[in-house]
Amino acid sequence: MVERVFLEFGSLEKDDFRVLRGIEMGMKTRDWVPVGDISVFSGLPVDEVEFRLSRLGDYELVERRSMDQVRYRLNFTGYDVLALNVLVKRGVIDSLGGEIGVGKEAEVHMALKGGSEVVLKFHREGKINFRSVKRSRDYIGDRQHYSKLYVAKLAAQREYNLLTELWDEVRVPRPYAWNRHLIAMEKLKGRELSRTEIENDPRFIYNLIIDEVDRAYSMGVVHADLSEFNVLLAEDELKIIDWPQAVRTSHPEADRYLERDINNITSYFRRKYGLDVDVESVFSEVVSGDR
Repeated sequence: MVERVFLEFGSLEKDDFRVLRGIEMGMKTRDWVPVGDISVFSGLPVDEVEFRLSRLGDYELVERRSMDQVRYRLNFTGYDVLALNVLVKRGVIDSLGGEIGVGKEAEVHMALKGGSEVVLKFHREGKINFRSVKRSRDYIGDRQHYSKLYVAKLAAQREYNLLTELWDEVRVPRPYAWNRHLIAMEKLKGRELSRTEIENDPRFIYNLIIDEVDRAYSMGVVHADLSEFNVLLAEDELKIIDWPQAVRTSHPEADRYLERDINNITSYFRRKYGLDVDVESVFSEVVSGDR
């Protein structure tokens, strides 16, 4: 858990990070990395590596297994430490805060930079149902070997790149930095649409959301998982979040995903506010660019 990372982060030494990175390098080609390989990748002698591995095991940053020989691998907590270390060194954050939320595919926490709040999103794709993620996620491609950590890294990289591309034109969180499976981004106001009561003119809010869908589509992007749970609404602000599964409009299933996104939002407004909207008409407007 990220809370444990925050507690242990200040206790780690330079050579601890070297060993963690050595395991990470070894995991590019195998699930469990022998001590000898960790020594080679970290540039540290075996006895020093063994000492560091014992420390890291006490901090629960690595996992140990006795097979033909003793081998180690990073867990998500160890991966969190590596990513946080980079953001601290870059000056993206200077102190860590509490938890905002935990979902199946991400943990979201607060951090500070010069007194300003920064949101940290730790991707967790594959942690719960790795086989399902491998089947469904476009960004994995045809790679023959990949770990849960690598899947989460690819998801974070994809989301960061999309947010960077979209944020100046579409109402998405502004991204600040990315490393491994971690994205630092602006803190957003508001609550999930699903937890918000729209007292005046729900059609206006509905149209705002569809306008953002339209803008993203005009930039060649479909969210592909849009619902009332990833729209944040405040009095003066609306943001669409959670973009790692987004696809390009050139994707063979892009229009199907677009129609599903529109249907999800329309169904919610119809169910909760009695809004009468024709999904096919809205879909046609977005695809044709006539909205």
